Amino acid sequence: MGLVLGIYSDPKLASEAEGVADGLCKLFPRLTVMLLGERAVPAAAWDTFLAQYDAFGILGLMAEPQESAAVLWLVEGDLGDSRHRGLFGAAQGRRAVVSAARLPDAGALVKEAGHEVGHMLGLGHCSGACLMRPAKTAGEVQSKAGAFCPACSEEINRATGEQG
Repeated sequence: MGLVLGIYSDPKLASEAEGVADGLCKLFPRLTVMLLGERAVPAAAWDTFLAQYDAFGILGLMAEPQESAAVLWLVEGDLGDSRHRGLFGAAQGRRAVVSAARLPDAGALVKEAGHEVGHMLGLGHCSGACLMRPAKTAGEVQSKAGAFCPACSEEINRATGEQG
């Protein structure tokens, strides 16, 4: 079996989690995507200075998955860190978090989830027409391509064990 991606969702995003899982299955056909259930963000992850959830604090609450697994947490609240306010998501190792707070629709949520899964697979940012292009505004998210460029697709194939 190849890489397994588990998805937790904030209770308020339970209905969106299925759509994200379906979208990620299309973007990453070699991944097995599983919904792991609802998981509320603990109050300890709230950064009172930023008035946002600390993205890396949330990642720190997630156990590092086994080698053949990755975990994504979909949250409703806005994210930030010590250097950024209003992050759409963050990834560290095989753990990622994506916020729906400033995303306009389910399609944008799938794009940002795909972007963070790309980081978990080892991809960096891309400057082309690609999901790995960074976005700072909701408009930039909406204007992103709904797929990976050929170079990033090749990296994904390599990371997920697909040849050719």
